[in-house]
Amino acid sequence: LTHPTLNYNSNIAPSVAITAPANASTIGFGNYTLTANAQDVAGSVSSVEFFVDGSSVGIDYTAPYEVVYNATVGSHSILAIASDGDCLTDQDQVNVTVSSNQAPTITLDAPAIAVEGSPITLTSVASDADGSVTQVQFFVDGVSVGIDMTAPYSIVWNATLGANQAITAVATDNT
Repeated sequence: LTHPTLNYNSNIAPSVAITAPANASTIGFGNYTLTANAQDVAGSVSSVEFFVDGSSVGIDYTAPYEVVYNATVGSHSILAIASDGDCLTDQDQVNVTVSSNQAPTITLDAPAIAVEGSPITLTSVASDADGSVTQVQFFVDGVSVGIDMTAPYSIVWNATLGANQAITAVATDNT
């Protein structure tokens, strides 16, 4: 006697994980995008709803699951609840601090073409709306090539062999 193979829909709940912001992180105030990954191995995710301090700030019905909320200064609890078509749910929670500190802004001026071994000057303009810029660090292909702690921010770099090198400047503020 043979038995047919049975295929049970096991009513497995979806899973959800908040991907931004990270737990115990500090974020800036103003518009901030909350994001989550959600999946359901036994069906499909029908929605992910986001809550801040117990109040809904939005719901998204399609991946990537995200909503924008107006972050206010202080400590906050962020919760994401994923639901599937069988009315099963899963949730994930993170706690964050929203700071009034704004990140500095920066623009980089670098030559489009450099001759290997020739010194070139990398310059940037940096400012901070709610404080002061303490330093600008310059990188070539992810490797630090110098720091300047006073405006105007610049360093002299001896160009090395490499096509399409990525030049980056990172400004740090007083907070």
